Amino acid sequence: MIFAWLALATKRLHDRNKNAWWLVPFVFVPVVCQGMAINVLSWSGIAWLLVLIISGVFGLWGSIELLFLQGSVGNNRFGPDPLGGPVVNPFSDAKSG
Repeated sequence: MIFAWLALATKRLHDRNKNAWWLVPFVFVPVVCQGMAINVLSWSGIAWLLVLIISGVFGLWGSIELLFLQGSVGNNRFGPDPLGGPVVNPFSDAKSG
């Protein structure tokens, strides 16, 4: 199930014209931060709160990027627009028409 979710998230990032390395701040940073906050309860309250805030910010940012924002319009470097938007050649010169 994790592999399927990572593949789907990668496909969605490609739709937004971002590569799969964006999964690191969106997924792995919140997971690591939450694991640290749960497993290291001997930390001071401020350090524990800071880790949870960092986790929340990156998790919310990733959720907005993956779930709510529209994909890029037209073709991008990862392929054609799955919704069939206008075809745009990213390598064309705008002056040449």
